[in-house]
Amino acid sequence: ESLIVVTADHGAAFVAGETLRGASEGNYQEVAWVPLLVKAPRQGEGERRDVPARSVDLLPTIADHLDADLSWDLDGASLLGPRPRTDGRVELLLAADIAFGEQDENPVFDREEGFERVLKGAPPYVGGRAEVRPYRLGRLGGLVGRKVDELDVAESAGFSGRLTDKDALADVDVDDEDGVPSYVTGEVESGRPLSLAVSVNGVIGGWSGLTRTYADVEDIRRAGGDVDLPEGSQDVYTFRTFVPPSLLRDGRNDVEVFVVEGGVDDARLRRVAME
Repeated sequence: ESLIVVTADHGAAFVAGETLRGASEGNYQEVAWVPLLVKAPRQGEGERRDVPARSVDLLPTIADHLDADLSWDLDGASLLGPRPRTDGRVELLLAADIAFGEQDENPVFDREEGFERVLKGAPPYVGGRAEVRPYRLGRLGGLVGRKVDELDVAESAGFSGRLTDKDALADVDVDDEDGVPSYVTGEVESGRPLSLAVSVNGVIGGWSGLTRTYADVEDIRRAGGDVDLPEGSQDVYTFRTFVPPSLLRDGRNDVEVFVVEGGVDDARLRRVAME
């Protein structure tokens, strides 16, 4: 009987060398498009509709489903009716603290080209244990679930890093009703566009490209931001990945980070010294 809507306010880009949320020509296809699932009351079967939609269309769509008469003007239009013509552009709001490069106005991108990139995104790798399979995403997804001992591990990566939730990973309760720390993030002191793999207890659990933590201070100021960044912080890059909860164990967990050279079939790992 319920109307259920599932969506997100923005995407996240895991493109090496780009920011996580600040859109550029290299990553906007991962920032601008988000999932949108609508389950109507008493709906039995679903369908997929590849039509232009915006977040402001959600409220009129909900009102349309509920046959509610709204007495004020809305910016969007119901997704149940004909879609208004678009100019083929995607405009994203500029946030000064996530700006990337010289930007004085909201960035505008090509909608058709961006959507084509979305559709061409690498699908999950098939195979592997069922509890690991959903995490085998992207270019290096085929590494997830493989034991580090079975891979080619070379010398040190030559730089250090630190885990954000080091203490949580050192004292895990796998039966905790509030969840387990399967979202693994951290920082490394390297500005190169690298790909990193994260292992949990000797098994690769996920991978991530390095994304810029902050834009250049001067770029932020040009974008209108008054942001007080710690000295040197613009040189710190971050990684973020979800690992299968099944890889975690009670108590202390051994989490390692590696630079990945090559692809799934010829991967060479270089260990990052984590603090």
